[in-house]
Amino acid sequence: MKKDRSNQKLTKADFEKFAYHDTRFYGLFYTKTDNGIKVKIDPKRMRSTVGCMLSYEQAKIINKRQTHYFYPKESEYEDYCCNMFADRIRDIQNYWEEHYKELITYAKKRIEKPRELMPGDNMLLMQGIAEYDEAVMMSNWENMKNQYEYAEKCFEVVA
Repeated sequence: MKKDRSNQKLTKADFEKFAYHDTRFYGLFYTKTDNGIKVKIDPKRMRSTVGCMLSYEQAKIINKRQTHYFYPKESEYEDYCCNMFADRIRDIQNYWEEHYKELITYAKKRIEKPRELMPGDNMLLMQGIAEYDEAVMMSNWENMKNQYEYAEKCFEVVA
């Protein structure tokens, strides 16, 4: 025997049981019908969880409903214009991931990283002109300059 769910309403405690990644937490329900999947939206729950403000036209359309839930008129993915933009953005991201990202990482690998200088690499220390503390400071200064030049070359490749 099938349960009668026509009068069933979810309370706030019921919504809190849903996980954050579950669409029911936000008031978006998918129900199976003979024609496929139908979407029903709980506008009050969606407003309280998402915090979005609807425009006057949207509120007017949603308030025309006869039931607690709002049933969108379009049910197919292609029915909404915003999905065309989402598809195009996804295509651009995939193209970037497949083509440009590899080129940029390859070019960044081709840039020679500077060798870290040690105080013993300083010629003035080897000749006895500079002391060890001075050689440490000079090598640190050269390392900072080399690191800056390397970061600038990497930035030029990306930009």
